[in-house]
Amino acid sequence: MAKKYKYQAEFEIHCDPKRLYQYISTPSGLQSWFADRVIPINDKMYDMIWDKQSHPARIVSKRQNSHIKFQFLDPSGSEEDLNYIEFRIDYSEITQTSFLHITDYSEMTEKSDLDDLWNKLVGYLLDAIGSHIH
Repeated sequence: MAKKYKYQAEFEIHCDPKRLYQYISTPSGLQSWFADRVIPINDKMYDMIWDKQSHPARIVSKRQNSHIKFQFLDPSGSEEDLNYIEFRIDYSEITQTSFLHITDYSEMTEKSDLDDLWNKLVGYLLDAIGSHIH
């Protein structure tokens, strides 16, 4: 079994949580910044494509305008220790700012590589939204 690493990051995004949620929970939203292509399989499953490789993911929890968690299926069929990505949104009424919390549990173990990856991906998200980061 490959070693897993739990990476967590937070990004401040000037965007309404309802709008941000669309970008983290819908195939078209995710495809605009997160994956090369996102194909809905059914209400609870998406196939996320990176570098022409299929990565089926099951939605294991979600709450409208608050969070969504995707668990990536193991091609061998194993249900143990599956990779997942979770997106959580907190909103500050005072500053009218959303905070996107990302948890990435995967085989990638180099924190600097994950920092680079998520900074780049969130940059794409900000471009898609038309927002900026602090």
